[in-house]
Amino acid sequence: MRIACYCRCSTFDKQTVASQRSEIEAYLATRSPKRVRWFEDVGHSGGKLDRPAFRKLMDDIRRRRFDILVCYRLDRVSRSLFDAVHVLDELRRHDVRLVTLADGISFDGPYGGLMYALIAGLAELEREAIRERVKAGLRAAKARGVRLGRKTADIDLEGARRRRAEGMTMKAIAEHFGISVRTLQRRLRGATKTLSKSDP
Repeated sequence: MRIACYCRCSTFDKQTVASQRSEIEAYLATRSPKRVRWFEDVGHSGGKLDRPAFRKLMDDIRRRRFDILVCYRLDRVSRSLFDAVHVLDELRRHDVRLVTLADGISFDGPYGGLMYALIAGLAELEREAIRERVKAGLRAAKARGVRLGRKTADIDLEGARRRRAEGMTMKAIAEHFGISVRTLQRRLRGATKTLSKSDP
């Protein structure tokens, strides 16, 4: 049995790495692991997965170097349900069992799949709630007259035409204005259509 032990605390955490390690060592004392390796991230938020020790841990898991991952609580792995489900899915694919001590979660045995499905369902509910909040925010902004989307590039169309007449390539003109050739072509076509409609 090869065990990876992961501890994490942010700057503002009350739960220190030392206290997490103590709980995990008590768990290890009841086992007879062949190999134990510790991974610790100090001063790193659980809001993202890009943490030095956690990256090394996941690299070793992908190389199938562990059978069990032990941490104090699931939020030590991630405070985001989306990210937690992503990590859990990767653990399952590499045959690594997750054990969290404080909240008593174990994704092993007949109830492991059910526990995973429950957490995945909660993550999807949170995802849908975020979608709704974003949509509501966009609707409110639109009602206030806020223009949504990318700001239209400010282009001197007359200057662009003049440069074109002088023999500059479309690519050179686009680079001069800091836009793509496609955007320049679209803006010139749009201006031409506008002029045609305004002719008596």
